[in-house]
Order: sequence, then structure tokens, then C-alpha cells
Amino acid sequence: MKSSILRMLALPVAAFALASAGALSTSSTSSSPVKPPIIGYVHATSSSSCESRNVNCSSNPGATCMSADATPLPVWKYNALGTACDQQLFKP
Repeated sequence: MKSSILRMLALPVAAFALASAGALSTSSTSSSPVKPPIIGYVHATSSSSCESRNVNCSSNPGATCMSADATPLPVWKYNALGTACDQQLFKP
């Protein structure tokens, strides 16, 4: 009788132990939160014009961030004074 009960419990206990060990040994991949698009500006008609575009860019130096227009243009942000869009943006 005892051996019958042990056999009935052995498989579920072993399955639970293996599942628990697998869950603990798996590393979770936490992704960084997705940043919403920011408003960038392009010089479409002249170097002093600033036309807004929603872009996924950053201020951290890297490859130049380009607009999604038919003819891609470099994307800029306004300077600290808010007088001109002359601060280049980069791909994240």
C-alpha cells in the first residue's frame, strides 16, 4: 500500500520539481520602456524654417536622425532659448 501511494505521488512531485527548477533558471529579459516619439524639426524650405515631424530620435550622439519624408532630411530640435531649431538629433 505504501509503495502504491509513493508511486502515485512520485510523478507529480517530480514534474513540479522540474518545472520549478526550469522557471528559476530562466532569466527574464526586461526590455527598456519604449519611449514615445518626440517632436523634431526639419529645414524643408530654408535653413531658418522649422517644420515639425514626429520622430524617434535622441540627443545622444550617434548616427544622424532622418525624417520619414519621401526625401529624408536631418532632424533638429529647438535650442534652449527656443529661437531656432539648430540642435541636431540622432538615432537612438
